Amino acid sequence: MTTSASQEADFESIQNRMTIRQAIQQGNIVEAIERVNDLNPEILDKDPSLYFHLQQQRLIELIRQKKIDEALLFAQHELAPRGEEHPEFLNELEQTMTLLAYDVDLPALEAAAAQSAPARSGTAEDTGACQGQGQGQAGEGEGASDGTPPFVAALLHPSHRQATAAQVNAAILTAQSHGPTPKLPNLLRMLAWGETLLGERADFPKLEMHLNGSGGAEKEREKEKDGEKSGAVAVPSAAEDVAMVL
Repeated sequence: MTTSASQEADFESIQNRMTIRQAIQQGNIVEAIERVNDLNPEILDKDPSLYFHLQQQRLIELIRQKKIDEALLFAQHELAPRGEEHPEFLNELEQTMTLLAYDVDLPALEAAAAQSAPARSGTAEDTGACQGQGQGQAGEGEGASDGTPPFVAALLHPSHRQATAAQVNAAILTAQSHGPTPKLPNLLRMLAWGETLLGERADFPKLEMHLNGSGGAEKEREKEKDGEKSGAVAVPSAAEDVAMVL
């Protein structure tokens, strides 16, 4: 009876974290914040960095939607006071406000993101490095083809949402005493390692596990064709989202 109740609780936790992750990746930050508070209000109350980065992502989404007046008011009333309370956030806030000065071709940026590996992986292991959240690091690398500075392209890149979602997921796991790192990705990597060893001795259908965030429809189709030739079984890319929260 206890085991059954525990399993139901774990399943509910996974569902909640998947729903929150999907909301962030779709840009629905208000919904994500509400759901986190429904789970445990202390998560955001006790983690100023996490709450700031969620609010920062909300500001980015307003700018993406060209809601400039709303973005300015939101930054003034919500983010500026937090920058005063926590000076370590000021640089990130200033860089985020710089988005207002650029008219980025978002469809082109998202198309490029779909064809290449994200600039930031969004896994919980990368949260500390990528979303500590010094955007100076996030800004390194190539900018958009239209001359947009790298840090601007990084803030608008879909992987920024992924990193925010990973930080939230890690915080929820910690609050639930599970540890900040999802376990399934490591288990899948161990499975892949075991398959490699076994593959040296025998031929058998293999799983293709995409845990690095790369993909896109064309790549998936190419891998499916390769799978038909080799007998490999392709795991749908949606499994990646599940792996990142388990």
